[in-house]
Amino acid sequence: MLRENKVDELRAALEQLAGRDGLAIHYVAAHGDWLILNGGRRNGVVYYIGNVLSAVQMTRQNFGAGLYAPLRVAVYEDANGTAFEYDKPSTLFAQFHDPKIDDVARSLDDRLAALLAAVARQD
Repeated sequence: MLRENKVDELRAALEQLAGRDGLAIHYVAAHGDWLILNGGRRNGVVYYIGNVLSAVQMTRQNFGAGLYAPLRVAVYEDANGTAFEYDKPSTLFAQFHDPKIDDVARSLDDRLAALLAAVARQD
């Protein structure tokens, strides 16, 4: 029983960490210092984001799904302002041909699109 309580506590903490959008930043890789555009510095950051609980659901079905979790989102400056680049989760995970993984991936599609739309509105 004690072990179950700890698992429930961990699950609650991970859900809280993921917040309203169901996604959390796991790592930030700043690439701007290495990118040169027109003789100057170009700002760019790659965010590794995801949801540990979603990753667990998928890797239980196929451990190879862990190659694509967490997801990566590149945010950088271009001629039009701020750009977001990412691979659609359902596209990445479709290669596993597993309906359970596909369900989680579609959920990630929706959460990621909503998060980026919210961030774009703040820009």
